[in-house]
Amino acid sequence: MRADFDCAGRALVRAVLAIVPQAVMWRRTAADYAASLHPAPFEPGVLNAACLGETQRDPALAAAMRASGRPAYEEALIEPPLT
Repeated sequence: MRADFDCAGRALVRAVLAIVPQAVMWRRTAADYAASLHPAPFEPGVLNAACLGETQRDPALAAAMRASGRPAYEEALIEPPLT
């Protein structure tokens, strides 16, 4: 399972895990979040930390998201196509 590192992405992850608790997470760690943050001058909006909840499978993820205060998007982790 994969989703953005924002409130909507967290809600999606919670919903899927409620229905399929054995779902396998893909690129949903604190390290993946850090890697998906875009450098300046790209500055996405402010992350609403109140909607994050806890990230039981990687507690460091919620902590990193709160510390940064920025959403990040899964497209940043897409590898370039093979040429």
